[in-house]
Amino acid sequence: MLLRADTQRIEIDVTDPGWCRCWLYDGANRIYLGAETSRYIQSHLLDGLENNPEKIAGIINGEEVYWILSLEEAHHTLYCTVSNEDKILFWQDKYAKIISEIKLPAEKVNEWIDQLKALNDNTIDSA
Repeated sequence: MLLRADTQRIEIDVTDPGWCRCWLYDGANRIYLGAETSRYIQSHLLDGLENNPEKIAGIINGEEVYWILSLEEAHHTLYCTVSNEDKILFWQDKYAKIISEIKLPAEKVNEWIDQLKALNDNTIDSA
């Protein structure tokens, strides 16, 4: 599965729903983010994109952010902030360094939500 945004994309290998590996491609580099179950990735991404949680996890680049998910192995964490109808995603590495900022206009947020909801039910159910 590819979740695209301008020059960046998140690649999720759902071949093994019990352990899906994720990468970030920023136009020049492919960075391994980590892995989790397809159910975990789908549910956390959908929740983060569809809702605006009230609990703030911290401040990144002067913006209040909330936590979306954390991945095993490479230990990257995804945070989000809301700007009008748009979302800004921040990937943070295991050393708490921001490695990526992905701006998602509202129409792109909806596209990602549709892609995540369209994941094969059998893939998610078997995770």
